[in-house]
Amino acid sequence: IVSAAFGVAAYVFFAAANPFHKDLFPHVLATSPQAPEALVTTVQCVGTWWSDRSCLYRNLYVRQGKLVAIVANSSRLGQLASSKNFGDITVQLSDKFRGEWRPEVLVFDTEAEVRDLVKASMHNGTFELVGGTAVFFQRLFTGNVGHMLFDNIYPAFYALVKFGRHAAQPLTLLMDDEDTGCRTGPPRHLAFLPDPSRKTGRSYRPVPVRVLDTLGQGPNGTALVEILEGESPEDTLTINASWILDGRPRCGEEVMAAFSGRRMMYLDGLERDSAEEPDALVRFEELVVGSGLAGNLVAEPSTLAIAGALPPHGATAKFRDRMMRAYGADDAPRGDGPPRLVIVHNKRFYQQDTRLLTDLVEALNREGLANASYIDWSKAGGFRKHMQIVGATDIYVSGPGTALQYAPLLRNGSVFVALGFRRVDDGRSIPSFMEQQLAGGGTPYLRALYLDSAALMDYHSGNYTPAVQGPYLPRAAVSDLIREAIRVFSAVVRPPIPTEENLSPEGEGRLVRELCRADLATCRLAHHQMNTWLGPTVCRAHIWPELMVYEVGGWAPGGSKPDPKEERREECAVNRTILRRLRREFSLPGFGAAEEDYPEELAHKDAAR
Repeated sequence: IVSAAFGVAAYVFFAAANPFHKDLFPHVLATSPQAPEALVTTVQCVGTWWSDRSCLYRNLYVRQGKLVAIVANSSRLGQLASSKNFGDITVQLSDKFRGEWRPEVLVFDTEAEVRDLVKASMHNGTFELVGGTAVFFQRLFTGNVGHMLFDNIYPAFYALVKFGRHAAQPLTLLMDDEDTGCRTGPPRHLAFLPDPSRKTGRSYRPVPVRVLDTLGQGPNGTALVEILEGESPEDTLTINASWILDGRPRCGEEVMAAFSGRRMMYLDGLERDSAEEPDALVRFEELVVGSGLAGNLVAEPSTLAIAGALPPHGATAKFRDRMMRAYGADDAPRGDGPPRLVIVHNKRFYQQDTRLLTDLVEALNREGLANASYIDWSKAGGFRKHMQIVGATDIYVSGPGTALQYAPLLRNGSVFVALGFRRVDDGRSIPSFMEQQLAGGGTPYLRALYLDSAALMDYHSGNYTPAVQGPYLPRAAVSDLIREAIRVFSAVVRPPIPTEENLSPEGEGRLVRELCRADLATCRLAHHQMNTWLGPTVCRAHIWPELMVYEVGGWAPGGSKPDPKEERREECAVNRTILRRLRREFSLPGFGAAEEDYPEELAHKDAAR
């Protein structure tokens, strides 16, 4: 009855709430118009709601910096655009930090008028055709390699998988960039060049230049520049200083360029270049858009596997294959000697933890059990070198966070060892492995092993100290676990590994799966609180399964404060009655959470709230 009360209330709420930069891209200029019917926009979508929908557009355009569907009243999409059902093709551009998106629509009476629009753009020299397959997504948090991989490229790649376009080569990346200020490398510049034939007096596209001197600021300032790629018969010339742009690579650009085949476009660059060119058009022959709720920052409590990882899509394995091929790291043979084992440095390690792990590396090498090394990625060369190391690794040992983000790129049959850490929230300390849905649940081609939570917490017969700080890795337990990983690998790992076998054996991941099976409606509500703007902000931050299992933060009775300066508290949806029963069944201590049954009357109050 308690479960039903909470579940029904959660279901009612859930149902009610369900409502360019061209320096790397060799653009193609079209030379003749096509038949009008080949120019109008068409669309094919998969998925039932914006949160899991992806769409494949043919002939989607960029006009005045906006993505536009150009249709005729006589076309199917033209009829849809004028109906109340046009919202049915809304999609999500990033994993969960942006709302619904759909293209603007430009409707003409006839398809011949569409051809006239294209001809006018071609006549002015501002029409571009992007052939083949492109994918559109929003860049965010690209300064961090983990977010760059699995909250940027992977969600867009998963959308391609849905349409069988994931092997497209080259692939054009069209990006809406919220990280425009995130740049890398030494100063580089782009600049527009003088072009008296154009209304703007400057070229349509900027080119790479070297700035030799500047004189004055603002619209009357000038600059002496040297052209680097021979677009002008002059080696140097003086231009308006305002025509000079920051040409440094954007964060993550080198990896995205390699992954795509060096075809990239930025929507803000297209908007900039077309601001004074009303006739400019960029036509995408084929554009996939809509990442759905996929990515490392998206919690999936019902499966504990990152979206798309499991059959029928197998997107994480396909993503790994394309990334490793891009860096020539996909065919490293396994040697006949001991397995190659790497232990990855983590910012959470204390000095004693690091010493423990380096001592273990020495012992494994001395005993001939593994070809082991301790790696700090920040001191191990660039991304290409990293991929070469990962491609030759058999056993990957890591704590959580950015350090483990290379684990999904391991070869089939490899082993991932999760060391976890002691997480402190609201004055309580709990065992935490964090990204189980990525490395573990989302990698059925690997075997994942986890450090015992009780050993990690030094928990023995009720011995629990809240908010424990300091060195935390238990020497004996870590040594035993890594030696077990060597035995598991040597016995040959045979994918696919069932998801439940790749989650924390102590229950943090498996328990949440069971909780969702017992009360699907509440689980769905929790999923949308963690992954959309429908619920409390604290729920979007507290997404790791162990926070729910041990009732920490927004999952604690009464919730937590999203802002320590405020008294307001926010609470996330969880069926506490079933949760506490399952903790007992899994023989999990609460690590400071209440152990007693959750009364029925309190569950009813939770459901009503």
